[in-house]
Order: sequence, then structure tokens, then C-alpha cells
Amino acid sequence: MILFLFSIAFIDSVLIGAQVGICFYDLTGDSFLLCYHHDQNFLPASNLKLFTTASALFLLGPDFRFQTRFALDSDTNLYILGGGDPTLSRAKLLHELKQITQRFPIQRIFLHGRAIHGFRYPWGWSWHYLDAAYAPRLSGIILDKNTFELILKPGTEVGETINYTYRPQLNDILIVNRATTYPPDSGFKIDLYRELGANRVHLYGGIGLSSPDKKIPISLADPLQSHRELIARMLGCEVLILSGEDSLPELTTIDSILSPPLIEILHEMNTESENIYAEAILNRLANAETTRSTLNAGIQAEKNLLVRLGI
Repeated sequence: MILFLFSIAFIDSVLIGAQVGICFYDLTGDSFLLCYHHDQNFLPASNLKLFTTASALFLLGPDFRFQTRFALDSDTNLYILGGGDPTLSRAKLLHELKQITQRFPIQRIFLHGRAIHGFRYPWGWSWHYLDAAYAPRLSGIILDKNTFELILKPGTEVGETINYTYRPQLNDILIVNRATTYPPDSGFKIDLYRELGANRVHLYGGIGLSSPDKKIPISLADPLQSHRELIARMLGCEVLILSGEDSLPELTTIDSILSPPLIEILHEMNTESENIYAEAILNRLANAETTRSTLNAGIQAEKNLLVRLGI
């Protein structure tokens, strides 16, 4: 304890201007052991994921799994019914679709992502957050966290424009490259931003000649449209996105993809501070079919639970 108090004194001198607070609470004795700046108001951040974690475990259970269903209304029409699984990858989805097309003569695929709906821009977010991998747009069908990967590497000589590639190769991705190759050992000094509403990315700054390749995930402007393009190209069939007004015909489920158990998803969410995991889980706390916004309803469900728990 004495060592900890000395550490606090050191923290105060190093993090001048920062807000630091901590509490140790004895669950057995029902009392605080140590409080430091416990009465200060801090800006809520990723610690809110702890409330979402508790709510998800209480309301959904540790064994809950997101489900992506595949259903037919005929032998030629396939429906992908997204369940908002934040762990689903392009590789896993395409593998499943290729297996289905070997069993059925699929001509059209319909993407149904209404399991999650709500706001395009979350409250309080700045526009420059929206190209970041930590702030991807949420959708009912989430693939590779709704991002694409930009790979940057230096040119062959100092002063040359840097080289880049990206994956998957989507038609609407455009890279405006104004970054150059710096002298060796200059490090990685790249600034970038993605335009609002488009997968048009601007690169500035530079990369040292001796720097290794750098992989940067960037959020997609319209994930469902990007998923539609990729599936259509890979399978060679027509792919359509169902709107919120479209009603579903009578369907026969033929297969599904399940996510890992919720307890595993929560571990990664809190270890890596995955925002899209937290938002997807928050949306699943609501009844997707009967609420105007699953985000609003999820937040309300969490609030109601916290009140019941006396928090």
C-alpha cells in the first residue's frame, strides 16, 4: 500500500494535466480500502464497456451466440439474414456461400441487415473519427469489423511517392496519395483521412526508406454496399440489399454461422477495447423487430438493468 501511494505521487508529477483516479473496494467488508480522486467527474470512455459487459452477461448470458442465417424462398433465391455478428469475417462468409452455391443453383442473393438499425453518426462523435478502425459504421451484416486494409510501404528512393495497396479490392476505394519516401530511419509519419460518405482516402506525410510495410485498417463508408459488391464479384450472381420497408417472403433456413460464445467476445472486447463489439452487443439487448432503433432500445435496456441493480 505504501508503495502504491509513492506511485501515485509519481503519477501526479508525470501526468500533469491528466485525470487519474482509482478506488479499491472490499466486497467482503463492503467498504472502500483506498480512494484517489474518487470524487472527481471524469469523461466517460471505454469504461462504459464494463456496464455493457455486465448487462450482456445478465440479459443474454455467457453462452449467447450471434447467428447469421441463410435461407431460401426458392432454389434460386438466397437470403443472408444478418444477426449483427461483429466477429464474422469475409473469408468465413464467402466459404459458406460457396458451399451453398454447390448445393443450390443460386441466381440472386438478398442481404437482410435489419437485426441492427439506428443512428449513422453516434452522439458526440466528431466527423474525423469516422475513418478510423475504432469507429466503423455498424450494420446487421458485419465483415472484418466493417473495415478494409490499407498497406503502405516506402518507395525505392528518397523523395519518391510511397507505394500502397489495399484489400479487398473494391471498386469505390480511391487513394489520393501525396505521401513521399523519407530518408532511412525517419520512421512512419503518415497522416490520412477518409472523406465523409465515400471510400476516398487522402495520404500525407511520409515513410522512412528503411521502414517496414504498415497495415492500416480503415472503416468503410457504406459497409453493406461494399459487402454486396464483394459477394457479387466472388460468386458471379446478382446481389441486392433489402431496405427497411421490404417484407420477407416465407423462408426455409438451410444453414447458419454462429459466433463464438459471448464470454469470449467480451474478453476480446475489453482486452482490445473493440467499439464495434460493444455497439453490436448493445444493439442485441433490444428487440430488433419491434423497436424503431435497436441502439435506443439497447441503451434503455441497459439503463433499466443498472437501476434494478442499484447502480
